[in-house]
Amino acid sequence: MAWSCLLFTFLFQCTGTWAQSVLTQQPSLSGTPGQTVTISCTGSSNNIGYSFVNWYQQFPATSPKLLIYGDSNRPSGIPDRFSGSKSGNSGSLTITGLQPDDEADYFCQSYDSSLNAPTVLQVHGEMTFMMAWSCLLFTFLVHCTGSWAQSVLTQQPSMSGTPGETVTISCTGSSNNIGIFGVSWYQQFPEMAPKLLIYSNSNRPSGVPDRFSGSRSGNSGSLTITRLQPEDEADYFCQSYDSSLNAPTVLWVHGE
Repeated sequence: MAWSCLLFTFLFQCTGTWAQSVLTQQPSLSGTPGQTVTISCTGSSNNIGYSFVNWYQQFPATSPKLLIYGDSNRPSGIPDRFSGSKSGNSGSLTITGLQPDDEADYFCQSYDSSLNAPTVLQVHGEMTFMMAWSCLLFTFLVHCTGSWAQSVLTQQPSMSGTPGETVTISCTGSSNNIGIFGVSWYQQFPEMAPKLLIYSNSNRPSGVPDRFSGSRSGNSGSLTITRLQPEDEADYFCQSYDSSLNAPTVLWVHGE
């Protein structure tokens, strides 16, 4: 298994049971060059109303790009054609002076939010561009101020084992991410949203078997899977605050 486009979300510094609540966006939107378009995102008092909304743009086979964080803040390098706002339990992304290269998938994201489908923006001009990607990857920044930046996490690209074995996947970061904030781990199968396995270094959400365990030492984290099973064959991601989108470790399970 090796899947080039993957989707995940994460929860930072949480305690207790991990849960998700729903965000909704319009499935598609179109415009012509020069127009202004607004993409809406509706949540609840548990996510947008309580905290914030962030917005991401993604093109095929590329990592997503943060456009707006904390409702209305732009990271350095984002044109002022992109703006965000929040009202109650809803957020909006507005794009003015629409350009053909704005055609992409756009995601909203908030605290305690489920993985929502994107809004596919089509810009019709001299040429019609069609984009619809079923599997998408994003990361997000929680409660940030100032300029948004990313730092690197690294994992081994692949590993293998046989049923019954114990395997450990490692993730190396720095004092800017894992060293301060810890590490989370996700498992993903083809055409499916990822599943959170471990948060805050070693905590398992309800429903995750105790065969999966996590640990941290300094600037590195580890995911250990005991009593390996054929259905454990999947992609595994580590994630931490202020971290870039790292390639997964592809785990192969060989046996009957």
